[in-house]
Amino acid sequence: MASINLLTKNLDSAFTTVEDSRTRLMTISLNMNELSNKFTLLMQKFQQQKADDSAFMTKKLDEYKDEKMKICIGVCIGSALLGPLVLPLCSACIAINYEGLIPKYTKQLREELDANIKSFDGFMVAFEKYKKAAMDIKAETQSEIMSLDEWKTSITKMRNELAQYTTIID
Repeated sequence: MASINLLTKNLDSAFTTVEDSRTRLMTISLNMNELSNKFTLLMQKFQQQKADDSAFMTKKLDEYKDEKMKICIGVCIGSALLGPLVLPLCSACIAINYEGLIPKYTKQLREELDANIKSFDGFMVAFEKYKKAAMDIKAETQSEIMSLDEWKTSITKMRNELAQYTTIID
């Protein structure tokens, strides 16, 4: 009878340990789910930032073109008022700005935007890897929880059988 009581006590202790482990694994699983959700939100924010950055660069380029166009319009109006000798200034302004400065500035902005997008894409890849790792950990903890649940069922059956056996002996 003493050995049955000791076995029952050991099963109770094992059951408590399994239950505590299960609780910790459930917490880890929930934390991994939250972490995965946070990575998803970060990826959405970076995706939005890429779009915002592209729109900002387009706006910046449009403002630059408008500024250069205003300068050329002023030069062309001045050339028309001053006569045909100054008229080449109008075409020079257009050529300098539309054949030189604007394409150069466009290329510079494109390079900046491409570098930013590459950086954003690097973050996206990293976040995707972190998210996958979190989901892998969650899947592993879920598997462990299922194993512990099976173990709890076995322990419960053993406890019930010992209780019946103890009742029969008494």
